[in-house]
Amino acid sequence: MASSKYNASKATIKLAEGLFSKVNIDAFYGDDIKGETSFSIYYNSVYQGELKTFIEIDKRPPASPELTSSAQGDFSREAVTLKLSAEEDAQIYYEIQTTKEQDEDSFTLALTNELNLNPIENKETFYYVKAYTIDKAGNKSDISSYSIVIDSYNYFVNANVNTDSEKANGSKEYPFNSLEAVIPYLNRKTPMRIQIEGTVSLPNKPVLIKADCEITGGKDARIIAEENSLLTILDTKIVIDNCILEKHLAKANSDTNVQTCFIELDNSSANIKNTELIAYFETTGTLIEVNKSTLTVQNSGITVQSSSYANAISAFDSELRLDGNRITSTANTAINFSIHEGFTELKNNTCSVIANLGRIAEFSNTTADISNNKFYSKLSDEKSISPIWQDDNTSIRLYRGNIEE
Repeated sequence: MASSKYNASKATIKLAEGLFSKVNIDAFYGDDIKGETSFSIYYNSVYQGELKTFIEIDKRPPASPELTSSAQGDFSREAVTLKLSAEEDAQIYYEIQTTKEQDEDSFTLALTNELNLNPIENKETFYYVKAYTIDKAGNKSDISSYSIVIDSYNYFVNANVNTDSEKANGSKEYPFNSLEAVIPYLNRKTPMRIQIEGTVSLPNKPVLIKADCEITGGKDARIIAEENSLLTILDTKIVIDNCILEKHLAKANSDTNVQTCFIELDNSSANIKNTELIAYFETTGTLIEVNKSTLTVQNSGITVQSSSYANAISAFDSELRLDGNRITSTANTAINFSIHEGFTELKNNTCSVIANLGRIAEFSNTTADISNNKFYSKLSDEKSISPIWQDDNTSIRLYRGNIEE
C-alpha cells in the first residue's frame, strides 16, 4: 500500500504516503472521525487498484446526565422523585449512597428514567446520587451528582432562634419558631418527633394529634397553653419527655358550667416522663381525661388548681400506671384520680389534695394495685375522710407500704 486518503465533509485529506503493510487510524480523546477512506494497493510494487472503506471513530464523551429533582432545595419532608435524562441512545448508570464517604462505587444500569428516594421511618436519611452515561461507542461521560436530606420524622422547634420564615422547614439547621408551624403535620398518620427548645405556645384553640408522636424537650422547653387550648390525642401513641406543659387560667362555660380539660386521651397510648404538667382553671377543670386508653406517667409532676373543682386525672375503661410522681390538686373540692372501670397501678407517688372536701382517689368498678405511696391531705372540713374510696365492684388487689397523713 503506497498511500491513503480520507474524505470527510467533501474535503480530501492525505493521511499517509509510502508503502505500509498495516495502517492504524485513531483519534484523540474528545475527537471523532467519520468518513470514507481510500487506499492504493500494491503487490510486489505493482499497482493493484483502489480500496475504499468507511471508517467511524468516536472518542467524544457524551454529556453528563441531567438529574432533575421534584424537591426544592436540599431538604424534603416527602419522598423525592429524581428524573434522569441523557443524550439519545446513551445508557445511564447510577448509584445511590447514604453517605459521601462510601469507599467503593457500585453503579447500576438505569432501567427507567426516574429514581424514587423515600423517607425511612423514624430516621433522617441523607441521599447521595451519582450517575454517568455511556454512548453507543462505549464512551463514558463525567459523573453528575445530587444530594438531599429526607426527614419526615424529626421536627425542630426553637423559640430562641430567629429563622427566616422563608427558610424555616423544621430541620435542625432551619427550625420552626412556633408550634403553630408543626400542627399541619400532626394528622398525617406518619410517626414524628418534635424537639423543643425555649418557650413556645399552643394555639388558643383545640389541637388534634392523630400521628404517632414523640415530644422531647431540650433547653428550657416549655409549652404554654392558652385558656382555649385543648390537646386531643386520638387513635395514636404519644411520648412526652423532659418538658413543662402549662395551661393558663381557663374559664368554664358560664351557661352549662361544663368541666374544662387540658389533655384528652381517646383510644390511644401516652407515656409521660420527666415532665411537669400544670393547669389552672377558673371554676372547674380536669388536667387529663383518659378514655379507653393507656396512660403511663413516670418521674413527673401533675398540678391542677381551680376555685370549685379540680381533678388531676379522670379515666374510663383505661389502664393507668403511675410511678414516682408528684400529684397535687387544689380547689374547694379536689381529687387526684377519678377512675371508672379498667386497671390502675399507683406506686412510689406523692399525692396531695388541698381543699375543703377532697380525696386522693375514687374507684368505681376498677381493679387497682396501690403500693409505697405518700398520701397528704389539707382539708378545711374537719370530718375524717378516707383518702381512697371504692365501690363494691372495685378490687384493690394490693395495698401496702402507703403513708397517709
